[in-house]
Amino acid sequence: MRKLLFLVIFVNSTLFAQVNQLRNDTIYNSINIQFRNYLQKIQIGTEHYYGFKSRNDFDIVELGNPYQIFYLNDSLFNSNQVDTDIINIIFSDSWEFPLLLNNEIICFIHVIKDSNNQLFITGLGFNILAKEINELIRTSETCRKTNKLLIVKNLRGVYLIKDKGFGEFDFFPTKSTNQKFHNNHSNSYSKNKLYGDIKESLNKKENKL
Repeated sequence: MRKLLFLVIFVNSTLFAQVNQLRNDTIYNSINIQFRNYLQKIQIGTEHYYGFKSRNDFDIVELGNPYQIFYLNDSLFNSNQVDTDIINIIFSDSWEFPLLLNNEIICFIHVIKDSNNQLFITGLGFNILAKEINELIRTSETCRKTNKLLIVKNLRGVYLIKDKGFGEFDFFPTKSTNQKFHNNHSNSYSKNKLYGDIKESLNKKENKL
């Protein structure tokens, strides 16, 4: 059992180390070339939905450093009990790139990598999430430094992730996520607390159906 636990911790740490060591220069440069053309897809008159005052902002908006997206393992939702000794966090080949005006995130560009390692912009939006991420990075130095984003697809929850090493992480929820899953209990959560609260929220949701 101790060997298994060590292996899980090692794999978790290695997984995040690989992501930390990955230089995002190529990814960033590729999207920095593409994104201004992509902004032209926004229909005239709907710019404010994405945080722009006018199309003139397209010329001055800046591309921020990307957040790599992480998800929770489906087994976490399919089991009656939470097994904290298995890998429940999975990284993806997808990113959210913040668009910045006056150093404020106004929305995100969603980017994926296909099987041929080609990068594609697949969407633009999340202006409400942008406001919540702005609030997190204003109030927490840790949140300003992280580049990892956990998205709980089943329950529409979002967390910034701080890797503490040795398979341990702190999860910083957005305000709406904190209210929905944790009753504003804390500003950050360990993985065990996170798994437990999310599982409880999912059970409550299923019981209401």
